[in-house]
Amino acid sequence: MNASGIVHNNTIINNFIPGDTNSGAGMMIGGATSLPYIAENVLTGNFTAFYITTNAMPVLGDLASDHPGHMVKT
Repeated sequence: MNASGIVHNNTIINNFIPGDTNSGAGMMIGGATSLPYIAENVLTGNFTAFYITTNAMPVLGDLASDHPGHMVKT
């Protein structure tokens, strides 16, 4: 909740436990001040890659973004 920063080049796998309704998201992002920059990650084996809730506005690898965490590749 309400977290920002850079999430770059990670592998997030198998975050799902059958029968457990509180599991399953590779990443859960929530809160109006949550502005993480997310790029070049592998999310697999999860119930869903992302839960984006409560007015969060993550940048999901948009290299044209003016987001404060934007990383420019050279």
